[in-house]
Amino acid sequence: MELAEAESIGLGAPPESAARSETALIEAAQKKDHQAFEELVRLYERSVLRLALNMLRSPEDARDAYQEAFLKAYRKLDTFRFQCSFHTWIYRITTNVCLDQLRRKGVRKEVGVDDRDDLNGANPSASSRSPRRRQPRPRL
Repeated sequence: MELAEAESIGLGAPPESAARSETALIEAAQKKDHQAFEELVRLYERSVLRLALNMLRSPEDARDAYQEAFLKAYRKLDTFRFQCSFHTWIYRITTNVCLDQLRRKGVRKEVGVDDRDDLNGANPSASSRSPRRRQPRPRL
């Protein structure tokens, strides 16, 4: 059975031809073929969005990470060297984008209504708390 016959009856292409197809898409996208990159996005968008949602637990943040990951991939596509699959590469980019978002959220704690009262001295128990001081090291 030929490849065209297999695809026409729904058996799909063998894995080798799928890999060549991905390679051809990447090479075309590296030559600034926007349609080839759009096809790569279509192939991996669900996987990228699922990963971002699992890491960030927020649909809005996941969509932001999804967009940022594909934008970074597009900008750095010329650095892709075919040492791994495109899936592995975009997965790593997405993971890094999500980790960056989580770090930023950890650094920038949002102040809630109750916290603002604590900062203004309205909560007496909050003002009695002193920051932990570092103990001096014993001299030897």
